[in-house]
Amino acid sequence: MLGGGPEGNTLRASAHGYTVTAHTRGASLASLVGPGGWNLVVPTPPEGRRIADSGATLAPWPNRLEDGEYVYQGDRHRAPLDEPERSNALHGLVRNILWEPLPSPDTEIRLTTLLTAVEPYPFPIRLTSRFRPDAHGLHWSLTAQNLGRTSAPYAAALHPYLVAADWTPERRPASDGWMLLLPATARLTVDPDRLLPTGVAPLEDAGLLDATHPIGDRSIDSAYTGFPGSPVSGRLIDSDGRGAQITFRTRWAQVYTDDSDGRRGVAVEPQTAPANALRGHPDLIELRPGQCHTLSCTLSQIG
Repeated sequence: MLGGGPEGNTLRASAHGYTVTAHTRGASLASLVGPGGWNLVVPTPPEGRRIADSGATLAPWPNRLEDGEYVYQGDRHRAPLDEPERSNALHGLVRNILWEPLPSPDTEIRLTTLLTAVEPYPFPIRLTSRFRPDAHGLHWSLTAQNLGRTSAPYAAALHPYLVAADWTPERRPASDGWMLLLPATARLTVDPDRLLPTGVAPLEDAGLLDATHPIGDRSIDSAYTGFPGSPVSGRLIDSDGRGAQITFRTRWAQVYTDDSDGRRGVAVEPQTAPANALRGHPDLIELRPGQCHTLSCTLSQIG
């Protein structure tokens, strides 16, 4: 452990040329450097604050929950509205709490927290986050276990902000010249005011995600789906073809160009379900008593 700061304590692990740091606040991925010596995600320094939930763990729901309300097995629950201007509860309950480090070797980091059975989520869920670098990259996972006697509604996401190899802290917007590859065929449609789901539509601008044209000044804030198979690999590269790859097995991935904060990176977020998951989305997970679910991705260097 490297000491504390605004994001809690910092932990580090290294293996096969990859070095990862994590913060205990939100079990957040704070930095990742590949064998080439460049950053693969927007780094959060030990003394600094992360940007826009960069690297955070999102559970027991990702993205937005309409009016902070959901009904499960006939009971209504309401979460605080932390996006009050849109009357939404945002990104679950664990991204801002301090997680507990678990004993681990120097080659991995493990953090855990317990969702106690109180409103707005009266289901006891043990969450364990693991960061394990090896020759293939950083393996990042989140495991949820239902410790209760009844089933629990659950969804989650991992929230890395990828960068290409030519990233520097001063560069604004960082994405000039970057290209994004994500093999999606459809996207979630949302209402323009509250950004809540209205349906799923075929992807109209395939050039946005096929790594043939730079992102430029195009703004992206959408959940994508319709991937041709599993696992799915997304890439963010510079004009020399160097950058970061993310590989995952979920049916959904949110892409966000961080336009509110100078576009320091591009978020590519594997999600088990999109916004409003707890309000009965077909991909909502119902964890049976004792059951575990693991969400994972691998981040690796390209070029």
